[in-house]
Amino acid sequence: MKKKNFQTQAMASLVEGLTSAPVPVSSHSTRRGRKSSTVEVESVCTTVPSFLYKKVKMISSIENIPIKDIFNKGLEYIVSAYEEKKGVLTVPESEGKGDLNKILDL
Repeated sequence: MKKKNFQTQAMASLVEGLTSAPVPVSSHSTRRGRKSSTVEVESVCTTVPSFLYKKVKMISSIENIPIKDIFNKGLEYIVSAYEEKKGVLTVPESEGKGDLNKILDL
């Protein structure tokens, strides 16, 4: 019985570390101390061609712009161009995280 409980806790810890949820990030206006909005963000891990990433790093360094802002602008451009051609995308409301313990009967 103890072993199953340990395995369940270990599996829960493992899954918790592998899943991510949107993290609210505050966006500040030009006025001190006043928040204008809260935006949900996702953490993404991907591979890109080295030559392309090196150029992005150079742009970041030369223009003093964070790399994430360059990637964000690129994603915004792609989504905007897609929606212009194919129509506006509507993102469905999330139902929240599922419970892996229930799914796997742990």
